[in-house]
Amino acid sequence: MRRRKAKGAAAEAINAQEPRACLNCGHMDTGKFCSSCGQSFADIDKPMKDVLHDLLEIFNLDRSIVKTIIPFLFKPGFLSSEYMAGRRKKYLSPVKFYLFMSIVFFFIAREASNVPNSESETIRFTLGSDSNQTVITDDSSLVEILGSDSLYYGMASPVDSLDEEAYERSEKIRNNALKALNNKEMLINEFYKFISYNLFILMPIFALLLKLLYIRRKRYYIEHLVFSINMHSFALFLLSVLLSLKLIIKGNDDYVSLLFLIVPVYFTIGMKRFYKQSIFKTLVKEFILALIYSILLIASLLGAAILAFTVI
Repeated sequence: MRRRKAKGAAAEAINAQEPRACLNCGHMDTGKFCSSCGQSFADIDKPMKDVLHDLLEIFNLDRSIVKTIIPFLFKPGFLSSEYMAGRRKKYLSPVKFYLFMSIVFFFIAREASNVPNSESETIRFTLGSDSNQTVITDDSSLVEILGSDSLYYGMASPVDSLDEEAYERSEKIRNNALKALNNKEMLINEFYKFISYNLFILMPIFALLLKLLYIRRKRYYIEHLVFSINMHSFALFLLSVLLSLKLIIKGNDDYVSLLFLIVPVYFTIGMKRFYKQSIFKTLVKEFILALIYSILLIASLLGAAILAFTVI
């Protein structure tokens, strides 16, 4: 009876609303959505705190993030097992958590890229033969040399010998070389940004490799993909920690090797828990997977380095 009264009151409240013009199609309507085009009547012109609250509601972060992060860090493979077992209510879904980690990584990488170099290094560069060398000792000299035609030494007519497109490409490479030499941190941080894109592309490939390795277990591809997403979320988390430490601890990179030692340990425990095989079989399959994936990862990292050098 109370439910009927509540529904009736809600219906009366909607009917009591004055018709509003849809900003998309102009149709006059009441309620939350336009009955003509389906666009929401929700007001997006509101304070930033309300927008952030809406984002938290969309991702359900306000209730689920704490329950998700603890097993994610300390129980590898647990969230994947829980998700496939149907116990999904109290945890963030793998996709939502990956998006959350991507956003965290993006903001940390952007913050790291905004940190100026503490001291501009003196760059020494030599051009020409032994009898006639040009020594570059500061940034202004480097700009002057890279901006001149000195790099085309031995060419009768640098512009005439190249078509316009090739010349523009060489100019871009020369400008990027100047930026990279003057700001190595910018190059490194651009490289970190492209890593997140590479991980996103490699996730389904990683799941396919798992499918082939566990083909006798008769598991669906989606199960391997869920495990892959959670493992790559951990990779993003580790990279976020790495960049954060670079912001806090400057001039000391001893922690880098320690952080990357965590990856095989985390992954071994995760595979053992999720696929429920003996430690020997898990290690053998992990070795095969690591070998193939490393080749793909190195190729993608080289691509990331090239892209980072291109866009700086």
